[in-house]
Amino acid sequence: MGRKARRDGRRARPREGPGREEERPERRDPLREAPRRLVELEDEEREAALLRERLDRLAPAARDGDEEALLERGFEDQPPRVPVGSVEEESLLGGRHGRPDRTPFATIPGMTEDAWDPGQYAKFLRERSAPFFDLLELVEPRPAMRVVDLGCGTGELARQLHERLGARETLGVDRSAKMLGKSAAFEAPGLRFELGTVEDFAPRVPVDLVFSNAALHFVAGHEALWARLASFLSPSGQLAIHLPANQDHATHVTARELAAEEPFAAALGDFRLPAHLLPVEAYATLLHRLGFARQTVRLAVYGHLLESPDSVVEWVKGSILTELEARMPPALYARFLALYRERLLARLADERPYFFTFKRVLMHAAR
Repeated sequence: MGRKARRDGRRARPREGPGREEERPERRDPLREAPRRLVELEDEEREAALLRERLDRLAPAARDGDEEALLERGFEDQPPRVPVGSVEEESLLGGRHGRPDRTPFATIPGMTEDAWDPGQYAKFLRERSAPFFDLLELVEPRPAMRVVDLGCGTGELARQLHERLGARETLGVDRSAKMLGKSAAFEAPGLRFELGTVEDFAPRVPVDLVFSNAALHFVAGHEALWARLASFLSPSGQLAIHLPANQDHATHVTARELAAEEPFAAALGDFRLPAHLLPVEAYATLLHRLGFARQTVRLAVYGHLLESPDSVVEWVKGSILTELEARMPPALYARFLALYRERLLARLADERPYFFTFKRVLMHAAR
């Protein structure tokens, strides 16, 4: 039976007689829904279920070219499930027989105060998730993959990565204990999370995919870092990386300018907001030199229709401004934020709704 016949057979199944199709509930349009905010800790499990439901609706449907592969792997219309059973060989997650070792991969010496706020970050979860799903589309699914997600945040997208690839094992790593505080709600068979840094991370066994969504722009030395990540891979391994690239936008320019002024500069010391990105074409050359046979490197502009220019301030409060907040006393950061808002809004068009553009680099490479 051909693919079209299989698809049609799933979409319309007779109830009792010919010509009668199974009734389906009306699908909701996630693009018209406002993002929900995270709630208090006592509602964490309920909120996690809601987040998973939202992300399932946001994720793109399988392409025709992928559907046959999914059918062959036995997934059909259901999200992939990781088989539960004993694992005799050494595990990416640590431990044996499916019992992971809970010892963290790395400590974080000298780390500043953890200012990452899961609730603030999740205000724009729908918009922030779009590049993740675009990056996931580039990955080549393979049976029983071992996957590491560097900079996994709260873990809800790592759960999507794990299930949609049908991975054997997935390890999410993040440096923020506050973000990982939400991850327990997203753990699943074969999926777990560890506190650690990209700089210190090293897998116990080779992995089939190193995945990183909006994290590696905080890490310096991309030439050496990419070579190190490539060294973690199995002979047929893949890299999939998303780098935010909006450093020349008014949001970032204003933050850098103000951070260089007193009294903020004295509080920040030698710290500077990260500007580690290479030219886009340099990543293609780098991946070629690292021996990858196939690669995609592209610069994409994502447009987000926000309520007003004030929403842009709320956006960056959940991302780059956290690095400054972590290094300032609360009163000084409040002063910084007030001045930042004033300067930034003067540079943005006073339009409602406000069209916020954000450049991002997506890259995938396979051996």
